[in-house]
Amino acid sequence: MSLAASRNLRKTYTAVPASIPPARGQLIRFAAAAGAGRDRLEAIRLAASEALTNVVQHAYRDQLPGR
Repeated sequence: MSLAASRNLRKTYTAVPASIPPARGQLIRFAAAAGAGRDRLEAIRLAASEALTNVVQHAYRDQLPGR
């Protein structure tokens, strides 16, 4: 992904556990393309993991997995 091509990241994933690694990876690649350094990327990785896990666990409780 080229930062010159896009300054925004827009992607949709189903709120299921299997979506966490690809969603997190896409975000990390985007941040790296934007120039984030190693420490910043690790912080983004951790925050994304927490946020994505929360969505999977809590956003569609008692419903079919959603987007």
